[in-house]
Amino acid sequence: GSKDDGDNRCYQNRCQTFTKGEEHMNEGVLLLKEVAKLKDIVSLGVCVSIFQTCNGKQFKNMPASDFFCFLNLKLPKEKVTTLSGEKQRICYMIYVVSQTIVPADFAKTWIEGILDLCGISYEYYDKHRKDVVSINTSKNNREFKEIIQEALERST
Repeated sequence: GSKDDGDNRCYQNRCQTFTKGEEHMNEGVLLLKEVAKLKDIVSLGVCVSIFQTCNGKQFKNMPASDFFCFLNLKLPKEKVTTLSGEKQRICYMIYVVSQTIVPADFAKTWIEGILDLCGISYEYYDKHRKDVVSINTSKNNREFKEIIQEALERST
């Protein structure tokens, strides 16, 4: 065993998909979680950029490897903590990241899975995902929109 084997085992353990408490999830999300065991849903570049932008700001601080697992639906819900007052921005982040998912038909299912991890209803998401880009939005939201767009430009 090389050092890489140990790192890989650590990565596999950290990103192990948890099924406890997922009985309420729709079949599509569960199926996408199975796909995620074989293939990343959100690219590493996008994960790194969103991690650098949102970790400790929209979400409670977590290791980069956990954040990667979170965006790829491989982290248990208990490990994801959204910060108070950040739901609108999280919805926008989810919306923007969903635009990067290939194939595109995975995006809606990924959105449902990631919203569940964040404890945000689809109804709330659908109503607020574009608030950050509205004309009357706050200065903080305008800045967040620019930071997210720059982050995604860096990742491609």
